[in-house]
Amino acid sequence: MANTSNNTIRIDVSPGAKILDYKGSGIIRPGAMLILNPANEVTCASVSDVRISPLFAIENIWQGKGIDDYYADDDTVYLVHCIKGDIVWAWLDVVKTIGFAEAVSISVGSDGYFKFAEAGDFRMGISLDDVTTTAEPKRFRLAIM
Repeated sequence: MANTSNNTIRIDVSPGAKILDYKGSGIIRPGAMLILNPANEVTCASVSDVRISPLFAIENIWQGKGIDDYYADDDTVYLVHCIKGDIVWAWLDVVKTIGFAEAVSISVGSDGYFKFAEAGDFRMGISLDDVTTTAEPKRFRLAIM
């Protein structure tokens, strides 16, 4: 059964999804999409690229932290490597709008946040919510494609 509460990043993740940990590079917010950099550290995704794997920062429950607690630079960051069909709480970038069942892609230059997928964008998944943001990003349910 899917977790519909907003207290964990993983809503409905397959049993085969891997929980990993890497050294973080920069400030990382749970729910941000991540990439591995050349130093084998994770950092927030900021480009729409077909080589991006669906890696999402999750809350650090091992240290009693929740989804609103950021990781500091050089912290050990816990993440989930999602597969098609998994659902996570992700972030919609500022001043953006998405509707239910619309495709989303990484918002270029963001902190691992998403936007409505435009022509030519690599589509990471679809939104399961109608969301509009203004000055602050908002969480939305993202189904991985």
